[in-house]
Amino acid sequence: MATNQFAALTGAQSQNGSAFNGGGGGGKNNGRRPRTGGVAGATLKRAGLVDEDLGMRDVSSAGPSRAQRGRGQAREGNKTRSGGNQSSQKARLRANPMGARPGGSQDPMVTGQAFGIRGAGRGGKGKGPMPVSDLIKNGNGKRGRVPGGGGNSGDSLLTRMNNSGGSSTTQHTTGKTVSTLKAFLNSRFNVDAQFLNLEAMSSDQILLKEDIKAPGTAGAHKDIGSVMWKLSREMFPNLITVSLARNDLKSLIPVTTLPEFLPNLKNLSLQNNDIKWVKDLSFHHVNSRATAKFKQLQELILTDNPVHDNAVSAGNEQGYRAEILARFPTLTMLDQKPVSQTEHGFAQLPGSSASKKDQVGIAQGAANAGVELREFPLSIPNGNFVDEHAESIVPPFLAKYFELFDNDRSSLRSAYSNDATFTIVTSPAVPPRARWQNYINTMPRQRDLQWKAYKEIVSHNIMQLGVRPANKGFPRGQGAIVGTFNKLPKTTHPLTDPAKFAFDAWLLPNNQINATMSSADGQSTKPDALLFISVHGEFAEAPSQGVRSFSRCFVVAPVLPGSTAANLGWPCVIISDQLTVRQYAGTAAWNKGASGNTAAPATGSQQQQQQQQPGNVPAHLQNIQPAAGLSAEQHSMSIQLATQTGLTYPFAVQCLNENAWNAQLAFERFQALKANGSIPPQAFATVS
Repeated sequence: MATNQFAALTGAQSQNGSAFNGGGGGGKNNGRRPRTGGVAGATLKRAGLVDEDLGMRDVSSAGPSRAQRGRGQAREGNKTRSGGNQSSQKARLRANPMGARPGGSQDPMVTGQAFGIRGAGRGGKGKGPMPVSDLIKNGNGKRGRVPGGGGNSGDSLLTRMNNSGGSSTTQHTTGKTVSTLKAFLNSRFNVDAQFLNLEAMSSDQILLKEDIKAPGTAGAHKDIGSVMWKLSREMFPNLITVSLARNDLKSLIPVTTLPEFLPNLKNLSLQNNDIKWVKDLSFHHVNSRATAKFKQLQELILTDNPVHDNAVSAGNEQGYRAEILARFPTLTMLDQKPVSQTEHGFAQLPGSSASKKDQVGIAQGAANAGVELREFPLSIPNGNFVDEHAESIVPPFLAKYFELFDNDRSSLRSAYSNDATFTIVTSPAVPPRARWQNYINTMPRQRDLQWKAYKEIVSHNIMQLGVRPANKGFPRGQGAIVGTFNKLPKTTHPLTDPAKFAFDAWLLPNNQINATMSSADGQSTKPDALLFISVHGEFAEAPSQGVRSFSRCFVVAPVLPGSTAANLGWPCVIISDQLTVRQYAGTAAWNKGASGNTAAPATGSQQQQQQQQPGNVPAHLQNIQPAAGLSAEQHSMSIQLATQTGLTYPFAVQCLNENAWNAQLAFERFQALKANGSIPPQAFATVS
């Protein structure tokens, strides 16, 4: 849709303004008659002698009295109009007192009520001439009491609409309701624009006159929206535009069946409602957890809703639009602004929680957005960051520490200050990216890892604290810390492979932190500066030798001359040690785009690698430079896969990266996606 459909309808609204205003005279209670109490009750209520909300005992509406209870034979007066015993009806009324409020009629002599939203039409459920499935898809509502609804028969309004063979009261009530809704919809329909204007339905005089509450209104029947959409589909088969503006909708639950009945709707306005979150913009199927979707929705308006206004005021309109487009990918106009191809592309890129089956359209999204697909939104700076004043301290400290942690933890005692603290956090949940990479199934012995040993140590995961104070339970002092270490499983850190570690270190003055350290003789000192060391990496855990990821943060101070730590060769002592152990998540977070030892190979290595490539490499691949962060081996694998499959070099790199650089697995995955037609044309090289 090249233009704004709702802007074009401004003239149509003025031409049909009287219809949009509802029409019809009379107040909300015009023609209304009491619901219970028989002829006498009706007379008293009309005279104002009895409040309409007060129930009156009557054999036709209240069931047997206490004196009649327990008698073995039902009296004729206790029969319902459909022939059933009233004792069961009485029990239902007691269980759901909402059904006894005004809004319908149980007395055949009390007529004139268009539709009792709460439990009207309690007649027998006769069989209609046409099954419900032929009249309405997913038409049966839930049985029993519904919040905001009511009624004791358990039948949905949709069911009563289709059960045309029921009692005369049911037929009259449901038929009158349908007639009223048809009149309302006709008054709001613009045939020239195929536009159904359902703005501000709660103030429409046609609905107010018959006491029919609009969807989203307090006390509205749970099926009233579905009935409207069913009638709209039957009455206006070419309907393309619907406006639900100014209905105080807080979510789409009251209108959740809209895409089920009108799947081909092209334009929808939800302007000026009270929708606060993107998650509230979900349409759900009535009888399943699936999300109903429009097939060709082109324009959506959400202005004057908190979800839009808050994003704009916070300067996050771009992120807001990306979230909306991810839910409604067919949009070409959002909030009266055209949707660009780049916006569509970014909306198709994966989020942190994207599952593997959601990745099929990623390549197309990246191509549309004109961006290179990467694991991280920003490249990682080359190498590890270490303060220049700590360059001579950090590497030897970490090498010595992890060597002893793997082989002789008791020797770490002297590396800690006498009042040092240690905390551990365990995170058994599999990170989303690791779940997508399927490390737990593709790496050996991962399923043999156990968390039992860690449960014996107090974890400071804030999601597991419960009522325990966060500053309680962690070991303090050299002896307590080493004792805790000895409870942990034995580990092996891959110290010979620097690519599996990332660390940063920086100095901070201690004048604001005011950290102190004490020696074994009880003397306390306050260092001038502290060194923060952050380490990320992995280790193999005994006895399974499965691999875990970890993060560790040390706060260290200069070693005191002549101390035990200084005599044992420690360049610094630890004041605070924080360890986080989690499921294996790989090393791509710092290797992707990093230089360091995974930097682009030197020119000589590149030339040697290119010389080793087979002679049948296509011309467009022969002089290509390695992508940032790729080793010579990975670059060669990418060239080979691109030659074998016809993919462009970037897509070959992506394919290998998504399959853990397993060439065989990447090729099999390529064949499967190609067979399904899931690979976009842009992924293949154009050879002239």
